Amino acid sequence: MDTQTTENLSGTDRAVRTVVGIVLVGSTLVFDLTPVEIGVMSLVAAYPLVTALIGWGPLTAIADGLIKSANDTPSHSPRL
Repeated sequence: MDTQTTENLSGTDRAVRTVVGIVLVGSTLVFDLTPVEIGVMSLVAAYPLVTALIGWGPLTAIADGLIKSANDTPSHSPRL
């Protein structure tokens, strides 16, 4: 299997996502939040933590696909 299809995050991306996820989880412990806010923060923190763990981000894949398709389209410049 090609690694391009299974991993689309660099080591830096994974490290940043891990730190962001840990900060979000830690904020639920530090701040006085309601149970609903704790639940929302935990769900929001799950995305960067899980994507860092598996090395693949669905939003990154979508953005990469859009950029690639935009670069693959021929330019329609007028002929002189």
